[in-house]
Amino acid sequence: MTKPITPEEVKKTVAIPSFVFEEFNRLIAENFDGQRARVLQADVLREIVNRTGNIADIKWLNVERFYEAAGWKVEYNKPDYNDTYFMANFVFTAKQSAR
Repeated sequence: MTKPITPEEVKKTVAIPSFVFEEFNRLIAENFDGQRARVLQADVLREIVNRTGNIADIKWLNVERFYEAAGWKVEYNKPDYNDTYFMANFVFTAKQSAR
């Protein structure tokens, strides 16, 4: 009998290729100012297209929970439909360690 999928089961089905994490890692390191790094979505998409020939699976950009588990606070920002002043981006901020 088929039953509804749970949120945990959905999370397990999203497989993000290692090269996507490699590109995020490279861009975080390149843009890190000691506390945070801003990574443009377009830069990550460019690498995905270079590797696959197309955008492939946009779910590959859903990396927030993985980086948050690794000690980052991650914010995703995108312009509204009528905004033209900035590009979609991820901001990775180092979480404060408990003392």
